[in-house]
Amino acid sequence: MGESNRASGSRHTGVEWPFVAMGSLLIVSVLFANEWVLGALLTRAGRVTHPTSRILIGLFDVAALGVGLLLIVRRRNAPWRELLLTGAAVVFASGLAEGGLRLWFTASAWLAPPDRTIAATIGWRTAENVSMDREVPGFGRVVYHTVQGGFRLFGDPGTSKMKVLALGDSFTEAVMVSDGETYYHRLAAARLDLEVFAIGAGGYGTLQEYMLLDHVVDTVRPDLVLLQLHPNDLINNSHGLESRSTTNNNQMTRPYWEEGTVVQRFPENREWGALYRLVRHSYFLRLLNANLLFFRSRSADSIERTLQATDPDVARATDATVELLTMIRRRAKVPVVAFSVRSEQYFSFWSRADVCARAGVRFIPGVGEAVDAAAEAGEHVTGAPVDGHWNGRGHEMAARLIEAWLKREGLPSR
Repeated sequence: MGESNRASGSRHTGVEWPFVAMGSLLIVSVLFANEWVLGALLTRAGRVTHPTSRILIGLFDVAALGVGLLLIVRRRNAPWRELLLTGAAVVFASGLAEGGLRLWFTASAWLAPPDRTIAATIGWRTAENVSMDREVPGFGRVVYHTVQGGFRLFGDPGTSKMKVLALGDSFTEAVMVSDGETYYHRLAAARLDLEVFAIGAGGYGTLQEYMLLDHVVDTVRPDLVLLQLHPNDLINNSHGLESRSTTNNNQMTRPYWEEGTVVQRFPENREWGALYRLVRHSYFLRLLNANLLFFRSRSADSIERTLQATDPDVARATDATVELLTMIRRRAKVPVVAFSVRSEQYFSFWSRADVCARAGVRFIPGVGEAVDAAAEAGEHVTGAPVDGHWNGRGHEMAARLIEAWLKREGLPSR
């Protein structure tokens, strides 16, 4: 009887040991496959800070620990077939999501050309000959067109009038404002003595605006460059700041000005090593990360709320912005006048007026302050609460202030 029991126990142990071994292996893997050990092994900084990577690693650790304990406790009674099928289903679904997203973006670009296109060196450009007539939440019906080269407004380069070239980011691209209602359309209507050209692209930093100017200035040959600034320009001008931001990070490779050289970088820290490359080349992980950044920005303040002028990244970005504005002024070879779409109190760790003064660029004061004040007083000048960009009324206020300042200063002039 005793011999029979021992034989039975031996057979029982022989059947169950693979489950115990596998469970133990999964639990031990958690000791190595966690954000601290992987950070030390795979990243240059020695730690994982990327939100997508941290969540994925955390999910793996929880799953490995749970499955490992289940295999050890239940052994051969563990639902190992179901576990294998679940794992295979997760892998298959992830691959399907990656392939589906790539197919979707390819098909979307073919069926309905986007308002922006990927462009070598500069990162992206506003697409040319785009025509849209649609309802935009927060803004109403918007009729939007671009012409040659992605210009929103392209005058006659051969005119005898004084020519103004407006450059900027999404406030100048103004996809949520109808033709005729932007600040530069209104400037052209108010100053019939001017020939106005306007081009911009959402998310642009100052380097991209310089590169855009370099591309179009010899065609337009302006008498004045009107440069639209945004407080987040400083973030977009710094790979370090953009990588740290949760609200001003569009997850696209862009050029940065670093030590006098144009460097193409994805706005995630290269110190994340292999994890950086994985997220950069995966549509699924980039979409997941973009959404995680959005939710993080809703639940916690982004760095913009706590940055100080003494932060090393801020100091470097400020110097780079001054250098880039100087490059814009020199390449234009005509007066460059800038204005900000938000008040100086917005992102007060840097002053738009100050960097313009350091770069020899004239600054129109009060534009952003006036629109911000109107918004605070309850006037509908933006797409809030859906979107903070100016609507037609906001552009009208800005145009009036810009036109009055130019007239007062006698600009443009030959």
